[in-house]
Amino acid sequence: MKVLDQQPTRPLTGSASLSGLHVLVVDDEDSVRSAVADLLRAKGAECVEAPGTDEALQELGSKAFEVALVDIQMPGADGYELARRLRARSPECDTRLIAMSAFGLAEQHGHLFDAYVAKPSKADKMVGTIIQTLARDRPAAANSATASNSGGASSSR
Repeated sequence: MKVLDQQPTRPLTGSASLSGLHVLVVDDEDSVRSAVADLLRAKGAECVEAPGTDEALQELGSKAFEVALVDIQMPGADGYELARRLRARSPECDTRLIAMSAFGLAEQHGHLFDAYVAKPSKADKMVGTIIQTLARDRPAAANSATASNSGGASSSR
């Protein structure tokens, strides 16, 4: 399995703020989920936490989020499945999906996400990835339903 590299982020100047940004943090490990959410809250983000795919989809169906940080390795329906279900159910969804994993992002699933951040990650790296992901135009492939696994991934994400 080929793994996509985490894209470099430009260094942040000063204290980057996520003030008012609505972020969904999805991770099955309570301590990781809480740590990520707390880090983002300290930067001004408004975070909601979900321990798995079903809970995340429920949150995404009831609230608007600019970003969802999604753990890839979760029991049951993993982060890839969450991204597939969300893209199929709501192809017009504007939520940017950022994959989180200690093991990398499999190239064949890279098209499901707008960005990738390694776990663990330093605060500036995570915040920088969020800011840069929101600043980029969204690729057309990410806006269309990707319920099937057809279509390649680009290493530029």
